[in-house]
Amino acid sequence: MALLPLLAACGELEYYLHLAHGQGRILLHGQAVDELLAEPSTPVEVREVLERVEEVLRFGRERVGLTASRGYTRYFDTGGGPVAWNVSASPAHRFEPFLWWFPILGELPYKGYFDGGLASAERDRLRAEGFDAILRPVSAYSTLGYLEDPVLSTMAGYSEDRLAELILHELTHSDIYAEGHADYNESAATFVGRAGALQYLADRHGSTSAQVRRALLRRRHADRFTGFVRGVASRLDSLYTSGSGKDEVLRERRVIFRQARRDFRKARADFGRGYDGFLDWEPNNALLLSYRRYHSRSADFEAVLARFRGELPAAVAALAACAHTDDPWSCVQQRRQPAQAEAPAP
Repeated sequence: MALLPLLAACGELEYYLHLAHGQGRILLHGQAVDELLAEPSTPVEVREVLERVEEVLRFGRERVGLTASRGYTRYFDTGGGPVAWNVSASPAHRFEPFLWWFPILGELPYKGYFDGGLASAERDRLRAEGFDAILRPVSAYSTLGYLEDPVLSTMAGYSEDRLAELILHELTHSDIYAEGHADYNESAATFVGRAGALQYLADRHGSTSAQVRRALLRRRHADRFTGFVRGVASRLDSLYTSGSGKDEVLRERRVIFRQARRDFRKARADFGRGYDGFLDWEPNNALLLSYRRYHSRSADFEAVLARFRGELPAAVAALAACAHTDDPWSCVQQRRQPAQAEAPAP
């Protein structure tokens, strides 16, 4: 769930060509959604995901206020693997994302690849230079409306809730994009995707339905895990700003992670299923920054939504307006509170 740069710096010819080849492959080998829906031989699982995506797109326009008019008109079979990969990095002794610069998009703390081998090579290059670096599969991406984003075969494995959240997240990028503020962009899209998917389920099944209850439980578990990770990052942040030498910082962060794993085991039941992978996490600032990127200051977004009495289109418009300011986060802080009532006329 990320932005995939479509243009590379002029000096990165290999990267530019690989992006053009990858996007061209998707366009060339994709199939028109309307043709697949009209074809009786289309597999049931493909037909279902295509119909569900079209339904979510309508919901996004009509009930969330998302304006993206291009995309999801073609279906692409990834062959079971991810459509792309993202590389991100950070120095090992402080929280500071490694940044790449791209035309149109500006600075981004990740670099997208269609070729897993090239992505692995970039990760390994950064590690060799001493950075914490990670490689993560991409489940979907946004081109900010410049090209048509595809429906992917991997989406067929998503639950109703998660599919709606994914599509709404990606659509949000076309409406809410602040150049140079990746944390704001991704966190805002995460918020809109989650809130929109919950409303989508309520509209389809009722606000007290089993589908809504399951989604709420999944969000409670996710929020608890997010809070847990935030606590680990906070302890590391204190270490990184303590003034200790790099070698001491690296030793101590291993101690912090060992304690975090012990704490996780004790609180495991609070997180539900799906988070045991934390026990395999190694100390890696790029991984923690990546997680933070998608889950920053959700309480601020919730407060903006509350200000507009739960009306998502109004909240989306406010967040989109903030994206066009120099400091989107400060703007959101201001949007949390309703404007003061004017004093009565004397």
